[in-house]
Amino acid sequence: MIDLRQIRYFLEIAAEGNMTRAAERLHITQPALSRQISALEDRLGVALFDRVGRGIHLTAAARNLLPDLRDLMQRARAVTERAELLAGRERVRLSIIAPPQSIEVFLADALVAFLARYPDAEIKIVEAAAQDNQDLLERGEGQIAIAARPIGPQFQARDLALGYIHLAMPNKHPLASKEKIDVTDLDNEPVVVMRRGTLARDMFDSACRLTHTLPSIAHEAGSPQALTALAGAGIGIAIMPFTARVDRPDLALGRLHANGRPLTAELAAVLTPSLFVTPAIDALIEEVQKSMHAAPFLEPLP
Repeated sequence: MIDLRQIRYFLEIAAEGNMTRAAERLHITQPALSRQISALEDRLGVALFDRVGRGIHLTAAARNLLPDLRDLMQRARAVTERAELLAGRERVRLSIIAPPQSIEVFLADALVAFLARYPDAEIKIVEAAAQDNQDLLERGEGQIAIAARPIGPQFQARDLALGYIHLAMPNKHPLASKEKIDVTDLDNEPVVVMRRGTLARDMFDSACRLTHTLPSIAHEAGSPQALTALAGAGIGIAIMPFTARVDRPDLALGRLHANGRPLTAELAAVLTPSLFVTPAIDALIEEVQKSMHAAPFLEPLP
């Protein structure tokens, strides 16, 4: 029989790509970790790692087995959680994947409310860009992710909110008085945007391509706060992501449209298939959605 502890050790090394760091995270010595991996290789009958200099790499066999071993560990965790619930002692142990803006604007507040109801819950936050969510869920780095649809059909999902991309600009800007601002209004207009790979940036770039609009990218920022500061300085119109908050009276806000429709995306709580949804999980998702009212560009869904 395969030892689940050894599988956990293997998955940790695979995630870290380094034996020393994995041993530190697992709180065991490196020689002990090496022995456990050797024992697992003996049980499976295949080599799992190639040692190249000081580094290690997954073998072809390990890459082939990796999805099944991840799934096995997730299912083992789900069985344990279900048994605890049936025994009347639900214990919440969750890793939540979320972008930094979501953590700042609403997730942290949601956790305050949730932990008041479940003070013994163990919550780990995995900060990651939106485009990495699905990969992290598949790798078992988390059980819940705050993500935008579409998502893979293998995941469960709970709809949370509809997000609107907004523009921020000085109150005296000619576009500030328009009720609806179309992406074509930004042709040759200086704009400040989030870096590539963020959802708002990807949607804005797609809308520009579809409408043959060529704005002038004045700056690519790493945070919504940088966008509003640059917009206030007159560097360019800021293309604001869904989870931003703008508390500046000198800036006007407007929803961005393309072909007569607002640029929107549905945000959801995405769950791994093996996650056993308990009343505590339901309560957590409920608190996340409640806290989304703090983000003015999000409209919570029923």
